[in-house]
Amino acid sequence: KQSSGQQGIYSQACVLASSDSILSTFQNEANLWHHRLGHVPFSRLSYVPGINVQLSSMDTSICVTCPLAKHTHLPFSLNEKCCHIPFGLIHMDIWGPYRVCTHNQCRYFLTIVDDCTRA
Repeated sequence: KQSSGQQGIYSQACVLASSDSILSTFQNEANLWHHRLGHVPFSRLSYVPGINVQLSSMDTSICVTCPLAKHTHLPFSLNEKCCHIPFGLIHMDIWGPYRVCTHNQCRYFLTIVDDCTRA
């Protein structure tokens, strides 16, 4: 609440945080560092200098990304159909535009790979 004071100075009434909201702040801080450091395991956060995180106050089950990242993809099936004749099958990809031009003022380049020789 704002109340008017003398000479244009106002005072602000403050409410002190309860212990529940302080614990929530610690958990949010732990999760914030967990996300900032690339989803590092919570047990490793205590080794980072300058981060004072209590392991007992962390709830490690609230990170949705970590279990999803642990899912594995099935490998690509081995394709026996490859070309055995040079230049019988080629793969091409065009890249660009790039911000910085080459010495010839080019901004795109073409990649060509021969399936037989992989060159």
